[in-house]
Amino acid sequence: MPTGKRKPTKRPPPKRSTTSHKPSYKRRSGKESLTAAERAMDDSEDDNDYQPDLQLEEQDSEDDSRNPVDLSTSSQHPPTNNSSRPACSTNTNSNTSPQPTGTASTHNPNHTQLTLHNYSTVGKELGRPALERMLNDPKRKTQNRPPSAILGEAQALQGYYTMDKMSLSLVGNTSLATLESALFEGPISHDRNGYTTWMSYSLANTVQISMPAGGQSEGFAEHNQNCRKWTELTETESETFQPKLFEKLAYAHFTNIATPVSEEERATDQEITQYMHHFTRLANLDKVSKHLQSGVLGQTIAKSLAVIEKRGPEEIGKVATQLQSIFKRFGIHSHLLVASWNPKTKLENPMWNPEYTTSPRWAEYAKRTHHLARDFAIRSTAAQIEFTETQKSTNQNDKTPQVTMRTKLTNLLNNEIRKNLPHPPQGPKHDVYPKTPNPHETIAGRCYQGVQLAVRQATDSQVTQEMLTLGAKGGRLTDKQVKTWIEDIEEGRYSIHVATATTTATNG
Repeated sequence: MPTGKRKPTKRPPPKRSTTSHKPSYKRRSGKESLTAAERAMDDSEDDNDYQPDLQLEEQDSEDDSRNPVDLSTSSQHPPTNNSSRPACSTNTNSNTSPQPTGTASTHNPNHTQLTLHNYSTVGKELGRPALERMLNDPKRKTQNRPPSAILGEAQALQGYYTMDKMSLSLVGNTSLATLESALFEGPISHDRNGYTTWMSYSLANTVQISMPAGGQSEGFAEHNQNCRKWTELTETESETFQPKLFEKLAYAHFTNIATPVSEEERATDQEITQYMHHFTRLANLDKVSKHLQSGVLGQTIAKSLAVIEKRGPEEIGKVATQLQSIFKRFGIHSHLLVASWNPKTKLENPMWNPEYTTSPRWAEYAKRTHHLARDFAIRSTAAQIEFTETQKSTNQNDKTPQVTMRTKLTNLLNNEIRKNLPHPPQGPKHDVYPKTPNPHETIAGRCYQGVQLAVRQATDSQVTQEMLTLGAKGGRLTDKQVKTWIEDIEEGRYSIHVATATTTATNG
């Protein structure tokens, strides 16, 4: 190991350059004193203190040949920016103690092994189905915390992706939120976070954990012990909560409420025999069934049924926006009917039935015959509610001539009663003409606001005794009889007045 120090006056000024070049001076490398095993360990591409864009002031010929920061094979964007870290020391003694390698694998010449430098190119060659199959392998060993190098690389990719979206928003004259909404990004689009998400369905994390009351120390030890139960699971029990396997077991257990899945997503007989008894013993089956029925099994946003229900209108709104875009671009009309009926909902309304259309003209036409959205909601959800039934139209133009005449007769008879009273009636059903048979006898035996009334009928009146016996209730008289009674009232041949002593004696 060289121990001599170089004089500061003989050291040339450092040069920063992104291109590989040989310095004008040559120093002795600390690797010359290493053994073969130590030199092989030091040549490993993995380092927990990975600094992708940190350029050393001095590079040896061995470092140049190794080239650990080749950006052309890493990804399309540069890795994380570590400019805030302090610069590496150029002391030659720094290479004497090799750093231990991290969890990344060593360099593989055939490029089939994923490393930090070829993950982008090799990942594209493998494809998403292969990567998902590798990630969901129950035998794959994982750790709770990502290495610092992996986290830094992911943060760099995320940062550059966000900047690219901002730039595209400026190019397209739109906002970043609008672009992200069109890409269906946000909390809803987050992928399942694997093991921790599915552990939220375990009994140990949902039922058996209870926080002790405040102000007391008893119970916290037991609570903390329950929180650590997931670390005490055996290997087979832990594999039960792996994403794909847990979902297969859930579909296999709840066959009555689960949506049919393809043959590739069904659990095999071997998986059912090996893991189903662990699934039924460790999982909170009530929570699994609710989320499976709502279609949100394993999604991190599914914290409560209220949150799940609020997601529905948001998702339908995105579909309606897409339909509007298709109409504006291709001229294809569409009419979207949506309905949801949940009497146990925590939201304001149990019935939710929006209607989206690209043709308001057709929607207005459909409402003339029947309310399309309401009928669809009732028939599709089998909602047993009375207020959604179609109400009879009260439009005057929709009434038949027979109904119009009977209504006119009722109003004329009620007016004959009320014009003799000292005060207006208290309601539409108060102080009205009786609809009973023989109404003249009913009027004679009843007081209206303390006033005794009597029927006066002229000698030339066309209202016969048969008509009075039937009464003025709708459906008892023919159309001709109704018309005759109306003419008598309008011409004064049939009227009602305040009873006098002579009239009372005559009626008695």
